Amino acid sequence: MEEKEKRALYAAIESFVRKGWNGSGLFPDPCGQTPIQGVSCDLFNGMWYPTVMSIGPVLDNSLQCAPDAKFSPQLFDLRRLKSLSFYACFPATNPTPKVNRGSNLFRTTRLIPTSSSTNGRTHRR
Repeated sequence: MEEKEKRALYAAIESFVRKGWNGSGLFPDPCGQTPIQGVSCDLFNGMWYPTVMSIGPVLDNSLQCAPDAKFSPQLFDLRRLKSLSFYACFPATNPTPKVNRGSNLFRTTRLIPTSSSTNGRTHRR
């Protein structure tokens, strides 16, 4: 995994779970020998990239959202991330997750065409 991608992964997770989360110490190889529960990776051109991130108490050792969880700008540096899901995050005390200043959410995300089926019809998004 590229070092920049690894730093972005740690920072993105830290912004959801808690400030001071020690990702690099706990998971020095997050797509290999020391995987992070809730993070899945795929191989692209000989390099590993995180493609799925799930945050929330699904399993005993799952990453859990902090009461002040935020979307960090580094989340949008995860170039191959296909899926981001949350479970039991953003409670009534923090119902609207905040995007940290400088993230340029709309400029840095890409729209990927998908198909879904509803009542036998296929819709393009």
